[in-house]
Amino acid sequence: MGGRLSRTWRGGLVRLMCAFVLCYTGGLAQAGSKTQEPKPETFHTDVIFLDVVQATRGIALYKRVIGLAPGARVAIGKDPKSMVAHDTPERLARFRVLVSMLDHAHKSEERIYVRPVAHMLPSDLARLVLDVMNPKARGRMILVPDDRSGKLVVRTPSAVYKKLDLLIRRLDIPSRTRPSTHVIPAPEAP
Repeated sequence: MGGRLSRTWRGGLVRLMCAFVLCYTGGLAQAGSKTQEPKPETFHTDVIFLDVVQATRGIALYKRVIGLAPGARVAIGKDPKSMVAHDTPERLARFRVLVSMLDHAHKSEERIYVRPVAHMLPSDLARLVLDVMNPKARGRMILVPDDRSGKLVVRTPSAVYKKLDLLIRRLDIPSRTRPSTHVIPAPEAP
């Protein structure tokens, strides 16, 4: 009888441990999945008020740059100049930085472009572009690099963007073909 009670107790303990693991991890992980889905308790809901950019364009910008993670949602708020985002705090903070840089009064001919960067970090490319561009063109654009998504967000008139795009195509090349300088130390004198 003692062995039977022991097996029942062990079976109940195993079921209890499995239930705890499933509750703690959020369920079974799919075999071969590369990205781990954020836990629902890590999501926050923020209302983001926009000054110049319309909510529909803000949502498009969110989807193109930040992207929608599993379980994340973004929608137009009650006010046409607001949007409601339900996502992780880190992703919401990235979007707030993007909005703070781009959402203020600008000339009507300026547009917002989202440019993928293939071979460099967008922050490195933005620094390089600002160093190379002439001061007049530099003053007419805003560059916001997003290293996590590998994109460079640009607010500028279309004429300046055409020149910028040509420059980016020449700078964003694979590292083996990018010109570089190698410094080789001289051998020590005897």
